[in-house]
Amino acid sequence: MQKKIIIFGLSIALTACGAGSGIDAIPKPNLNVDSLLANWRSLDQPCIELGPQSSYKETATHLWWQDFQKIYSVYDNASCTDPAVGNITDTYQANWSAPTSTQTKIGAARVELSGPVRAVEGLTPQPTFPLGATPILALFFAENNQLQMYTGGSAADLDGEGYPLGFTTPTAVFTK
Repeated sequence: MQKKIIIFGLSIALTACGAGSGIDAIPKPNLNVDSLLANWRSLDQPCIELGPQSSYKETATHLWWQDFQKIYSVYDNASCTDPAVGNITDTYQANWSAPTSTQTKIGAARVELSGPVRAVEGLTPQPTFPLGATPILALFFAENNQLQMYTGGSAADLDGEGYPLGFTTPTAVFTK
């Protein structure tokens, strides 16, 4: 009798815990990226001439759990001074991971950016700049309302998997 009560109690406990429900938790890396996820503005991005009557510059960045967007304003002059006539949005899929090297900047998070998919709005002068097909191994670090992005570098600046360690000059800096 006691054996039946114990088995009954155990089965109730397992059912209450969701055992056998068939729903798996979504895996997340062992890191906190809450301070990184936001809509950011690009600081001091250069104006890049596409031709004598067109140019673009990066104006915003959106960093979220599942994607990373770079937004470029397009101008109908070579100096990025008139009001923008269009936008180009490149959306990358983000695959986050915790740093594996003890040399990585403390508080930083690694992310593999693959894609991108391009969307165009408004008047976009041709030629547009090319898309890269190779995934980008990036490191993000937020401090003092600024987001620092690191990509590439020499072998001494990368961990064993090719991600930046975060101690060189950032590739890009954004603000909220």
